[in-house]
Amino acid sequence: MRPAYVVSVIICGLFMAGCGALTDGGQNNPDKPGTSPAPTSATTQAGTVRGQVHRPPGPDPRSGHPETTAPVSGDPVRAKDSRGQVVATAVTGQDGRFELTLPPDTYQLSEDTCGVSQQVEIRSGTTTSVSLSITNAC
Repeated sequence: MRPAYVVSVIICGLFMAGCGALTDGGQNNPDKPGTSPAPTSATTQAGTVRGQVHRPPGPDPRSGHPETTAPVSGDPVRAKDSRGQVVATAVTGQDGRFELTLPPDTYQLSEDTCGVSQQVEIRSGTTTSVSLSITNAC
C-alpha cells in the first residue's frame, strides 16, 4: 500500500468524523447548540391484580364450613376494559386464587360461572387485591 494513499484515507476519516458524518450528527449531543436528545419511548409499568374466588359459609355442601369460606377452583375470571373487551383471562387454582397482569386502567373483573363481578383500578407497578364471593345458590 502506498504511503500517500494511507495518509489520504486517514485525513479523509478525520475530516468526516469532525463534521459529524461518522457520528449521530449531534442529535444526542447536549453540548452542540440546536440539538436535543433523541426521544425515548415512555414505558408504563403494568400492575397486578391478585384475587380469590370463594363461597361464604352456608348449608350448600360446596360452601365453606360454618365459620369459614371455601375456595372455588377451576372458575374462569376475566378482565374487561372500559369498552367491554376481554383483555385478560385466568382460571382459579385449587386455592381459588388467580393473578392477572394488566396495564394501568380501570377494569371489570368477573367470575363467569356465577356472574360475580367487581370493578378494579390497576395502577402502575402496584398489586391490587380482590375477593369475589359467589352465592351459595349458584
